[in-house]
Amino acid sequence: MSDTSDTLAKKTQGARVTLRLSERELARLRDLAEARDDDLTTVIRAAIGAYLDRAAGEAAHRAEHQQLAADLTAGMQREADRVIARQEQALRALIAALNEHLAAKP
Repeated sequence: MSDTSDTLAKKTQGARVTLRLSERELARLRDLAEARDDDLTTVIRAAIGAYLDRAAGEAAHRAEHQQLAADLTAGMQREADRVIARQEQALRALIAALNEHLAAKP
C-alpha cells in the first residue's frame, strides 16, 4: 500500500486528504496522469469528483425510487380499502335481503 497525499492543499486553501491506495491503483493513476499530461493530484481530484457526482446521481435515483414505491403502496392500499368497503357493503345488503326473506316466511 502507498500513501498519496494532496500536496497542493496549502496552495489551494483546501483540506488535506490522505489516501491509502494499492501499488496497482497508484500505478494506474500515475499512468492516467501521464497520459493526460497532468499531475497526479489533479487526476485524483477528478476521480473523486466523478465518484461524488455518480454517488449523488445514485442517491437521487434511490430517493425517486423510494418515492415511487411509496406512492404505489399508498395507491394499492387505497384500492384495497375501496374493494374491501364495497365487499362489506355487498355482504351487508345480502344479509339484509336474507333477513327480509326469512322474516317474510310464515
